[in-house]
Amino acid sequence: MEPKKLFILLSIAWIFSGTSLWSQVAHHTQSAYKANIMEVEAPMETIIIMGSLANLQTQYEQANGADLRNHAFGEDFAKKMYLIEKNYTYTTEAAPGAFSGHVMIEKPAIYQSVSKINKYFTKGVRKGTIDKTEAEQKLEHVLGVAIVLCHQESSQIEHLLEKSNDVTEMILVFDNIQVQWN
Repeated sequence: MEPKKLFILLSIAWIFSGTSLWSQVAHHTQSAYKANIMEVEAPMETIIIMGSLANLQTQYEQANGADLRNHAFGEDFAKKMYLIEKNYTYTTEAAPGAFSGHVMIEKPAIYQSVSKINKYFTKGVRKGTIDKTEAEQKLEHVLGVAIVLCHQESSQIEHLLEKSNDVTEMILVFDNIQVQWN
């Protein structure tokens, strides 16, 4: 076959293969878009995580009064907030010329969500817009889940928390997490 004819045939084949490729890409993009819409509209399923009650109890007992900050809901909540602070943050060594190290946060999506939820319930109870017993129950669940998640794979939960637009959506994410204690 002559080089000119071969070039023309290859060019035509390339053009047709390109159009079918683009139609496949367009179809895939539309189906991915529809899947994302369905993901947002679909109700969130329950996520089950495993928690060690013995480990939690040991950490809880080690928290002493000198390290605790006051909490609006009492000493139990102060201990749990201390455990979250202790497990999710650490301080790096000071660089030469610096007075102190930097505070680093592990799993910032979870840590910041817990802080926002804590403030939300504390302010709501103080202003009288949220019932204190309901706030205590929900915050206790959120704190327990956060303590258990510290040393577990939680990328799916972190992703959901990052996608949350406000505190009520963050609370829904935590409400859909069920802890199975062993």
